[in-house]
Amino acid sequence: MINLRYLKLSSQTIRRSHYSSNSKQAHKLPFDQDHLEGDEKYDEINSFYSDLFCEAEPVLNKASSSQSFHESLDELNKEMKDLYGADNLDQPHSSSTLDALDFEAPTLNLSLLERLLKPNPKVILSDLNDPYKNLAIEEYVFNKLKFTKNERFNYTLMFYTNSPCVVIGKNQNPWKEVNLPLLNNLRVPLLRRFSGGGTVVHDLGNVNYSYISTRSEFDRTYFGSVITNSLADIKQNVRGDILTNEGLKISGSAFKISKGKSLHHGTMLLNSNLKVLGQLLNREKFSHINIIGNSTDSVRAKVANLGLENDDFIEKIADSFIHKFPNSDIIEVTNEVYEQVSQISEFKDIEKRLKSWSWMYGNTPKFEMKLSFSPELEVKFYIEKGIVKQFELNNKKFEKDFRFLKQVLDNGEVIKFRGDEICGYILNDTISEWLENSIDGFS
Repeated sequence: MINLRYLKLSSQTIRRSHYSSNSKQAHKLPFDQDHLEGDEKYDEINSFYSDLFCEAEPVLNKASSSQSFHESLDELNKEMKDLYGADNLDQPHSSSTLDALDFEAPTLNLSLLERLLKPNPKVILSDLNDPYKNLAIEEYVFNKLKFTKNERFNYTLMFYTNSPCVVIGKNQNPWKEVNLPLLNNLRVPLLRRFSGGGTVVHDLGNVNYSYISTRSEFDRTYFGSVITNSLADIKQNVRGDILTNEGLKISGSAFKISKGKSLHHGTMLLNSNLKVLGQLLNREKFSHINIIGNSTDSVRAKVANLGLENDDFIEKIADSFIHKFPNSDIIEVTNEVYEQVSQISEFKDIEKRLKSWSWMYGNTPKFEMKLSFSPELEVKFYIEKGIVKQFELNNKKFEKDFRFLKQVLDNGEVIKFRGDEICGYILNDTISEWLENSIDGFS
């Protein structure tokens, strides 16, 4: 077994210490090349995701469910503070499970880009906990790895752990998938990734892994089998979910296929706070809201933690990868490396996009949201690219309360579908506050 501290040494040292140069194995080819013409054939794969970690049963007990929203919020804030050492979670944690290792990283002689372009496989270990940085690095790495039919591909495995955040799929609706009022009051970041599928909660108790291969070698269960063969007492189903022997979900999979390359990434639940996780995704209290649209829905499943330490998981899976690719380059992404790559305009664009309203909310497929305030009042909003296009009331009695909102929309002004933007145009304070809290809790 490779110790994680030695993974950070040069690949030359790892080859001398652990592997022979002739230990290569043939990579599985699930499809013939003739059947892989055009990336459009993979639309279903690019929108497939099976990693929604949300308990099927209500998370809150009867006592806590009867509390007011603010009492529940105070309780959660205390729990989050006790767990993560912060009153809110808008600032990324600077600590990392990798930082605890007694190891001084070698001085970089090559930039990350130069090392990525070297013709050999790679294991990338991120020391960063900022989810925006890690998702940007993952996307940048995927874009920069070159694939040509006449050259050996640079198979890549990346590991990273994020501070608490919620990540939705490329084609999902955050208003439908996430408890936005709770998320925004706890100041937990919400991100939209570049692959399709469902919603997942990240925290310091789980590890994200990304395996990049060629399109022709794509198999949605291949890397899951690498994980199940590396660890005891777990199994994989046909969707690519990884389960305990009791059938509880500990990891799901998302996929992306583009430009001759394939990406398989997932989130392994090791020691996550499942109660907080479930509450961030629990929308049972929003029974008064009905959303109609063509976004991708998450698949709910009962979940569990594997109970393995982050470092142990990384060591075991990296060990299996390096046994298959013994000439792997080990790249540690430190703050120094991030500062280097963050100066590249292409990387800046990726990171900026991840943080933008137009990507996070504006990329939502168009939808309708109907909110029922009472039997007398229902409001239906029509939303495109995160922007309010129009609204309807079921009762003319309330038109006077919404007349300013109608006026600005008729004038062609752009109103984002945010509670704090909409409520300012509503004259009835009670309805205004109700809409703000129901839409997203922004204030």
